[in-house]
Amino acid sequence: MASGKQLTRLGAIPRHLRLHIPQVPRSYTGRLYFILGPGLGDTVNDFRILHEVMELYPDAKAVVYADPRWKGLYELVPELRGLPIRYHPQAPSGELQSKREQKPYYQTFQHIIQEICADTSDSSGLVAVGSFKCPDQLARKEPTIRMKARAIGLSLPPERCRPFLPLTEDHVGEAQQILRARGLIPGCYLAVAPHSFPDKMWPYEAWESLIADLQQSTNLPTLVVGVAGYRP
Repeated sequence: MASGKQLTRLGAIPRHLRLHIPQVPRSYTGRLYFILGPGLGDTVNDFRILHEVMELYPDAKAVVYADPRWKGLYELVPELRGLPIRYHPQAPSGELQSKREQKPYYQTFQHIIQEICADTSDSSGLVAVGSFKCPDQLARKEPTIRMKARAIGLSLPPERCRPFLPLTEDHVGEAQQILRARGLIPGCYLAVAPHSFPDKMWPYEAWESLIADLQQSTNLPTLVVGVAGYRP
């Protein structure tokens, strides 16, 4: 069994710091740490876990680590409004992979865990979102949100097992205008976010090849999200 210090060096979260909801009373007033995933999809999935957990522990103090690329989304989540967010270096994208050296996300994650361990050395704190994995997720054909919830003992009903992102009518109207301006019809296009971890990152040429294949096989246009200024 690896020690807490060894786990920290490897970037794993020491077991005693993981939130396990059945064992933590609703009266908990310590810190709850949320390390939001670096990708756009990871982030809105993690919003769901953050929202559900903070409903269970209204007196806890949320401490959130997040990617600065998605700043515009954080103000939409009630639990994050007015909360100081600890921004970490943005994760690499396919667009930038071959243009400059970037710090791998796992190294950033390591640093965050070390910081949390230091934070909790003399006070109460638990990690509620932090790249937890369940090795049987694929065998169970389990979506990521349900796996993230199961990893901390959170029971999610089917209607809540979906990304969480409150939108106003203005936001919906703006999105519809963006789609119309690009000739896209709701429900009749594909969305691709070309971001991932360095060990499985593709260059943009590979994304372009995938999009071309999808368009040929489905006859649907593709909306590339999370990358500004990419050509139509």
